[in-house]
Amino acid sequence: MTLNANILTPAAGSEALLSIGQKMKFRISTIYSMVIFICSLSAQASSTANTQAFPVWQQQISVAVDEFMSSWSTQAKINDYTEIEYEIGSLDPRLNLPPCQQTPTVESNREARAGKLTVKVSCDTGKPWGLYVPLTIKRMHPIVFIDNTLPRMSAISESDLVMKKANIDELGYGYFTSIEDATGMIARRTLNAGEPLIPNQVEPPKLVNKGDSVLIEASSASISVKMPGLAMADGRKGQQIPVKNTQSQRLIRAKVVASGLVKVPL
Repeated sequence: MTLNANILTPAAGSEALLSIGQKMKFRISTIYSMVIFICSLSAQASSTANTQAFPVWQQQISVAVDEFMSSWSTQAKINDYTEIEYEIGSLDPRLNLPPCQQTPTVESNREARAGKLTVKVSCDTGKPWGLYVPLTIKRMHPIVFIDNTLPRMSAISESDLVMKKANIDELGYGYFTSIEDATGMIARRTLNAGEPLIPNQVEPPKLVNKGDSVLIEASSASISVKMPGLAMADGRKGQQIPVKNTQSQRLIRAKVVASGLVKVPL
């Protein structure tokens, strides 16, 4: 009875509850600290395991290839706007090579084809070894894309085009690197928005029609002569067409350079 009375006394009950609360708080705090400590150890162990997941010789190959690609990229770039991305292919998991005493050497006697390049990685120190490593390469470069869908035979204007980066090694049929070069071209087929502009999809505009009067310009480094002529065929910019000199009546071949203007070397 005395025990029960003491427990139910407000002052004694408050102290008892406070004591219990303090113990619970201490225990919770301790458990929380232990959880953090265990998580920290787990993260450290995971980090160490990830580092140790790759053997030293594989890490050395990665460093060597990176140095090689840094030099290779300088030659493979079209200009400073080209970005080179690469990925090392999977290596034979059965290999167990000894670490190299210095950074392995990397060489390749071939050019990259369709984004693929194989390099030879060699270690010439300690216990020598060598193996061929496949690389997947992307050359990302700004090229001309169609911004507005255009029907066949449309004249392409600057507003129809936009520059975007693309992997040029996937564009086996060529591409344009300048909107200026593509402006004024004629679509040979329907051009869909969002697609890269391919050279064989377009043709230069017709600048001369058969039967047109044209100006023939014969020039050299020091002299230029102009004479009237008659186009004997249709002609687009850069094309060679037959032209009759209306003064001499001679038939010559001349290059179309502008509307109504053809040129021949003197």
